Amino acid sequence: MRYTTSQYGEYVRVLARFQASRASGSITVRVFDLNDNSEITPSGNIALEVSGGLGVYRWDSSALSPQPTTQTEMLVVFTDSVTGRVSEQKVVLGGFPDEIAVNEYGGKITIDPVSGTAGTAFPIGTPRSPVNNVTDAKVIADNVGFKEYCIRGHIILTSDHVNWSFCGQSSVDYDTIDISGYNVYGSRFTEIRVSGAIGGTSSKLITANDSIIDNVTGWDGIINNGAIDTYLKLATGGKIQVNNARAINKITPVLGAYVDMNGAHNMQWANCAGLLTIYGLASPGIIQLSSDGTVLTLSGNTGGFTTLGGLIRKTSHSSDNTISLVDETLNRAFFGDAPWDENITQHLSSNTTGRYLYSASLDSRSGSIASSVWNAQRDNHVTAGTFGKSISLSASGFAADAVTKIDTELSAQHGTGSWQTATTVESASIASAVWEELRNNHTTVGTFGESIVLSASGFAADAVTKIDTELTLQHGAGSWQSGTFANGDLSSSIASVQNQVDKIDLAATLVPSSVISGSLMDRILNKDSNKTYNSSTDSLEAIKDRIG
Repeated sequence: MRYTTSQYGEYVRVLARFQASRASGSITVRVFDLNDNSEITPSGNIALEVSGGLGVYRWDSSALSPQPTTQTEMLVVFTDSVTGRVSEQKVVLGGFPDEIAVNEYGGKITIDPVSGTAGTAFPIGTPRSPVNNVTDAKVIADNVGFKEYCIRGHIILTSDHVNWSFCGQSSVDYDTIDISGYNVYGSRFTEIRVSGAIGGTSSKLITANDSIIDNVTGWDGIINNGAIDTYLKLATGGKIQVNNARAINKITPVLGAYVDMNGAHNMQWANCAGLLTIYGLASPGIIQLSSDGTVLTLSGNTGGFTTLGGLIRKTSHSSDNTISLVDETLNRAFFGDAPWDENITQHLSSNTTGRYLYSASLDSRSGSIASSVWNAQRDNHVTAGTFGKSISLSASGFAADAVTKIDTELSAQHGTGSWQTATTVESASIASAVWEELRNNHTTVGTFGESIVLSASGFAADAVTKIDTELTLQHGAGSWQSGTFANGDLSSSIASVQNQVDKIDLAATLVPSSVISGSLMDRILNKDSNKTYNSSTDSLEAIKDRIG
């Protein structure tokens, strides 16, 4: 029988079996190392496999201490204390794993603090039965020789885990790990949120893939395709390389992430984005940033070098007077404003872009453009389908096909007529046609026709109101206000006055002697002593003639 207690651990259910004469027999087990004939005392772990008339007992080698780490031949001796029957079985321990049990872990220990189970016995720690705490998970991992956790939920480390792997199963917002001051250098984090202080001394870079590094101190490693959230501080002697990641701040997004260089350390920031503040750099530390979409603030650095490249917008480095911004000419964002603020007179060399733009700016005045348009040679703009072609005139003053099109359209509208041979249009006929247009065909609101259309009375609808208002302003209210002067009313009033004058004249002619002194008639016909009467002007006949 060959099983193992090697680096994968001993998880064999039956290492050796013994059939006793009766189920109630007392069974003892002794184990001998055949290499040196030394006896190893197991810690028990003898169990009845099958009950009944015959008892089959098994011994689980997990009770053996210490466990062999290399292939070791051992002799297992079963003794029935009642019958004295002895059974000897040789086994080899070490180097022959129980593949079925080991494979069920899937190469990693599954931890679920919410739904898992405490303990270290198989199958605890497998995907079907996760362990619920890191302490037990570490024991199981050490037994089976794995150094990887599959994490569901949030865990807090309770011991060092150097050169381990930590993998989240759900999302970086749900699966999280708090380093809690332990040494995890050389470890790999995948799709998980990492927080807390990293302890110990760095011996190998940490790698984080598709993970979020959230408020971590003591960092020395690489971040790929993830994010730095809020704060990261380098370890003493550490470095940081960030690729295709983001600088974020889940609490205060407008602040972005802060990286504390913690002295003379190096940083590379490539193809990343976000709001990033870097401080704490000392000489001879180097920061190399080549990225599109990063807003960078340098603050509180006492020395070192900063190299910028890509679309990085540098917002401030007022407190970094000792920092040399090496190769800032490579920073395309730097050229976002600088080229347009350059003095154009310094860039007028022949055949240069500066010269071309300057010349174009001189010709950009509207008058110059208009003049250039109308002075352009027609024969340079005859490409079919262009505006130049459509308005290009022949020597006669029309486009080549214009006359034909006009002739066709006029013939379709009016038939062939004298216009075909006429060369001019009489202005009198046009004027006559305008004034002979019917008013009711031109009443659209806002048009010239509508504004001069008259009502049936001879005035536009609001004309009387406007005249009334203006006369009142000029002369005050008068009897004309109650009269209607539109549409011939004034002529009727004058005729009425003339009629009354005729009556007065007739009365004076018929009964001149019957006029009572002092009466209205007497006053009309005669003047007092202070007036001079002239019959040619003052008589009723003369007045009548004037009225006419």
